[in-house]
Amino acid sequence: MSRWLRTIRLRPTLFFPRSGIASYSIWIPVVLAVFVGILTGLMGVGGGFINFPLLIYVIGVPTHIAVGTSVFQVLLASGYGATRHLLLGNVEIILVVILFVGSFVGVQLGVKVSQVLGGRSIRRYFALVVAQGVALVIWDLIRQTFF
Repeated sequence: MSRWLRTIRLRPTLFFPRSGIASYSIWIPVVLAVFVGILTGLMGVGGGFINFPLLIYVIGVPTHIAVGTSVFQVLLASGYGATRHLLLGNVEIILVVILFVGSFVGVQLGVKVSQVLGGRSIRRYFALVVAQGVALVIWDLIRQTFF
């Protein structure tokens, strides 16, 4: 799909030097970002869960660049979303601190492991995580419906 999208010449176009993408219409990532933003605001998902595969399979960014780009984009979008929810009173601060400490340690480990694994392995593990998430949601729906 990314090869086909690269043929769309709606101006303005961008150059992504780290990804080796010579010309890409700005409107494609804008539309994808709005879609991800809607999902993030609506359900709290979107960051790596949606952005990562969109960057790789739709835009055509190499896996190692998609990881870093997705994380940085999540930082900015999450900062805005977190501020909005904080102002609305939807944040449990003590839980945030505990989760942040655990996440900080986990991110350090994840960055080190990603340097060892290749792009294919990272995508494989990502697929397993997504499959587990889908299985948990399906199981919860079945449990609530029939039990």
